[in-house]
Amino acid sequence: MAMTFAAARRSALLPGLILAVVVAVLAPCALAAPPLEEVRVAVEDKSPEAREEAFTRALERALVRLTGRRSLSETPPWETLKSAPGAHVQAYRYEEGSEEGPRLWVRFDREALEGLAREAGWALWDTQRPSLMVWMVVQDGVNRQLVAEDDSGDVRRQLAAVARARGLPLIFPLMDPEDWRRVSPAHVVGGFTGSLREAADRYAADGMLVAHLHAQGEGWQGRFRLSLRGGSLGERDFQARQRDEVLEQGAHWAADTLRGQELARGGDGGPGILEVTVMDVADHAAFLRARDRLARLDPVREVIPGHLAPEQVRFRLRLRGDRAELERAVRRDPFLAVIPSAETTDGPASVPAFRLLQ
Repeated sequence: MAMTFAAARRSALLPGLILAVVVAVLAPCALAAPPLEEVRVAVEDKSPEAREEAFTRALERALVRLTGRRSLSETPPWETLKSAPGAHVQAYRYEEGSEEGPRLWVRFDREALEGLAREAGWALWDTQRPSLMVWMVVQDGVNRQLVAEDDSGDVRRQLAAVARARGLPLIFPLMDPEDWRRVSPAHVVGGFTGSLREAADRYAADGMLVAHLHAQGEGWQGRFRLSLRGGSLGERDFQARQRDEVLEQGAHWAADTLRGQELARGGDGGPGILEVTVMDVADHAAFLRARDRLARLDPVREVIPGHLAPEQVRFRLRLRGDRAELERAVRRDPFLAVIPSAETTDGPASVPAFRLLQ
């Protein structure tokens, strides 16, 4: 049967359409950190003793992810928390087939872990963590390699492992023709952040980690540059005998820097957390109204009930923005009003006070 011109044209376009669909499906995305309360650890066997020991290691890893700290083992509260790790386990199962042998998957009670962290005095790192675009060059002699999404080498694997341990989402470049048209190892080595930022736009990352690792004498040196939403967060140089040590130091530095910035923005209550007082809360119905009105405000991610007193209640708010944004949102709400600090008599003046309107 003869093929019409239109049919022939559709046939010619089909491979291109298929390629476009494949590219869309394979679009780059963040190396998502697993849910912070879910952990996998290696186990020697399935005995109760090995399982309890694995619970202890899993609990520390989960708390490290929630708090963003590097380690808990040297802190006094950990000695108490590790005495009964199984008490906070919601579910577990054994998994076979790993190169390291059998593993134990553990899911903890998220709210319980957050409560443990607060009681221990460990600030929580916001679960909505910024994703980082990784532009990394590893240089051994004259050879320069850009670490890409499909790399199976130790560099990408180790960087991803540190990111998982700290609960930090990473994005590695595809290094397809589009990336190679915009980025070369020279851009990374030279720190041309403007060009790298333009190339990273397609990945929709929140920030960038730009790193150059190179052999020097009998050891390795690495320069790491970190930026978030277009603003520089600094750079650091690390030296060590082994390349893996430099890589690990740089990855932890990036996580520490991001965590520190979030904690500083959120104050002592934790990342993006602000305590507020709502006045004229006379009964349980008024309490529910106050909680729901706060939850409706755009800058508020989460409302955590706190201290209850006659005619008022203290809430802890996990914010997307800062205090000024919250107060602007309250002024626009018809059922809430900002109480000027000069009129506040209960609690410290640093705690914002609002009035629930009838």
